[in-house]
Amino acid sequence: MKSGCIRVLLVEAHAMVREALGILLGESPSIEVVALAVPGDEAAELAGRLSPDVVVTDAGSPEALAGMIRSCPPARVLVLSATEDSTAAIAAFRAGAKGYVTKHSSLQALIEAITCVARGGSFASPQLMRALFDSGSAPPTPGLTPRELQVLRLLASGKSSKEAAVALNVQTETLRTYRKQIMRKIQVNNAAGLTRFAMQAGLLPDSTPHRAPVERADAGGSGTAARQDRRRWLPACPP
Repeated sequence: MKSGCIRVLLVEAHAMVREALGILLGESPSIEVVALAVPGDEAAELAGRLSPDVVVTDAGSPEALAGMIRSCPPARVLVLSATEDSTAAIAAFRAGAKGYVTKHSSLQALIEAITCVARGGSFASPQLMRALFDSGSAPPTPGLTPRELQVLRLLASGKSSKEAAVALNVQTETLRTYRKQIMRKIQVNNAAGLTRFAMQAGLLPDSTPHRAPVERADAGGSGTAARQDRRRWLPACPP
């Protein structure tokens, strides 16, 4: 038994996938796989008896997923699915799942999702985020770390990368790296998208002037040499 680890119940219909994934997850120092199960009564019984922190499941139907969630209310359920169909992801979140990861994702992405969900957050594979937001089913902060949330709030409230870096006592290039990571995770490609996302996710107080700075790199400069030449303010889209 690992001390202080995230206790995971892995539910998967295919034996080879179940056993291989159990071994791989078990090699993570932050995760303890407490049991492997096939979907159905066995999984529900183990969830109720073992009280895992996170149930990783290829749950099938929304009804089956809801049943799994009812069997162990304290556990947070993360769906691991072979399909990238946004309809399935929307149904999973509406049934009560806290995360949705496709089997096309890397092992590291799955570990990040488990960690995020275990800490009380929500997670979705980036390629599904646009459809989830359009449906109103998106998790509020999909896989963003606490530091990334700090960066997002600062940028969305109108601070430039340099100003946000000063506020967080980090280098400007470090701040820009965070910015790129956030934009990749939430599937936006400009500052207005960052602001809109923050507003939709409820990350900005109503009193905050929702303005977003747009930065342009020097002509012919590389990403690391980019600096703010000018600033223009864009009106934020309503949530």
